[in-house]
Amino acid sequence: TNSFASYEVKFLPNPTTGLLRYQLAVQNKGQFTIILYDLNGKMLSNKQFQHSGGNQNGEIDLMHLPSAPYQ
Repeated sequence: TNSFASYEVKFLPNPTTGLLRYQLAVQNKGQFTIILYDLNGKMLSNKQFQHSGGNQNGEIDLMHLPSAPYQ
């Protein structure tokens, strides 16, 4: 596992009605995990992937969940 010295993550739209898009900017390569929680602290999604550094965009399908803000 690499230590990420600098990173930035944006989630759009929040609140979402289905597909939550993310924009991830990381300097280093390695495994990265995005964990989403509802406002009560319940884990809703745990997505792991390999990142090659730089910018990466993706989507997390939350269509099975109610429209709400996530953190």
